[in-house]
Amino acid sequence: VSSLRDLGVVHIEHIQEPKNKNTDLIQNDLNLINHTVEILANKDFVNQIFPRGKQKLGDWKIAANHIIDLSKRHAQLEEYSKVMIDQINFWQLWGDFDPDKIIAFTKNNVYIKLYQIPLKELGNIPQDLLVTKISAVSGVINCAISSLKEFKIDFKEIPLPKISLKDMREKLNENKLVMAEIRNDLNKSSEFLDDFKALKLKLSAELEFSQAVTGMGRQNTLAYLTGYAPFDKIKLISDLGKKERMAVIFSQPQENDNVPVLLRNPKWVSLIKPIFSLMDVLPGYRELDVSPLFLIFLALFFGMIIGDAGYGAVYLLLTFIAQIKLGKKVNA
Repeated sequence: VSSLRDLGVVHIEHIQEPKNKNTDLIQNDLNLINHTVEILANKDFVNQIFPRGKQKLGDWKIAANHIIDLSKRHAQLEEYSKVMIDQINFWQLWGDFDPDKIIAFTKNNVYIKLYQIPLKELGNIPQDLLVTKISAVSGVINCAISSLKEFKIDFKEIPLPKISLKDMREKLNENKLVMAEIRNDLNKSSEFLDDFKALKLKLSAELEFSQAVTGMGRQNTLAYLTGYAPFDKIKLISDLGKKERMAVIFSQPQENDNVPVLLRNPKWVSLIKPIFSLMDVLPGYRELDVSPLFLIFLALFFGMIIGDAGYGAVYLLLTFIAQIKLGKKVNA
């Protein structure tokens, strides 16, 4: 199987599910690397690719997990910052105060609560309560109501914040500093991006090989695999079989086989490849490849469009010149 892989001309079709403990381990490592590469290629984190320094990657799993942990920490801080900004925007209408001091007043039988009350309802507040207006938004008054005894009124009570507005702003600034440090660490880690990409290619090849071996069919002491190969590579496979003492059977694809497609177009036809890749269009094994015809049609079509535009521009220019030179005579 290793020699067949080196030959690189066979598209393997698995006989059984290509999955065991070894393939699972390789897949987990590949997932870890993919996540790491995705982070280091994210412009939100890494806006400067550091040149390769003298530092070596070392244990790539430790490095990858560290990078992923930094990314998760950044996401948590970013979400916490959004919540903190919302809290600041809300509480700055109430002013800066220490909620612990308000709670401490209750020990001296002074009760202070925060309410949002419609302006037209202020007159319905019991007379024994002291109302202090703090701010107003769209006809709703943010106010502090105090009393020497416990009370409750039928309006929207606002629970006290856990920390003061000043502390909220300090925490938000601390978050920004920590997030900046994390982004700086990720920036520095970007020097290992090429190492992780190389590991990705290596592990992808290992996974493909492991799946090819695991997915082989087995009958008693016989192990076998099936696949598809280009017709002009059959001699290479046959020679390899003789060299490696393998039995090789060749046959034409059956009607219901899902045969992979290998396109070998001339260089001039490859110009149309980006368009077909964008449309995700690929001919089936028994279908006609319309790439050359489509390229010719597209060239003629755009040629006609550009030609029409050219003719239109010429006529427009002539009309404009005629209007300048003959306009007054025609109007007269």
